[in-house]
Amino acid sequence: MTWAELGELLTPINGALDGKLIVSMSCCEGYSGVRMAMKTDDSPLPFFALVGSSETPLWSETALAFAVYYHRLVHGAHVSTAVEAMNIGSGCNHFHVQWAEDSKRSYIDFLQTYDSSRAQRQLAAASTVRQMHDLEKRALTVMEPLRRAA
Repeated sequence: MTWAELGELLTPINGALDGKLIVSMSCCEGYSGVRMAMKTDDSPLPFFALVGSSETPLWSETALAFAVYYHRLVHGAHVSTAVEAMNIGSGCNHFHVQWAEDSKRSYIDFLQTYDSSRAQRQLAAASTVRQMHDLEKRALTVMEPLRRAA
């Protein structure tokens, strides 16, 4: 399932919760789910906040981190405080919380300042370099038997 597909499924749930859905991603690189909020239109957002890891934590780190996180939430902690506690409790620093509105705003800001022609030039230059490396590898492959024969 893509992030877009998951976002479509979460949007009505977030709407039913008056825009207060907190999505907690207990999976590898779950923090990348913030992409669901990277929209340029006025369509409803799929969540209020997203909690997840920006890395690939061990199962034991995830289990401990989310146990601490839910414990803190049950006892009235704010989401950001609960995420701080999960990082401390698990000994990790890769669990984060992101607000959907902030993700959307940052994405729009990025698009407004993005220089696509510069990116195209960089991609073309990288492609040329990659092609040269490929040619060098092929030449070495061809030349190696000749070098050994000499």
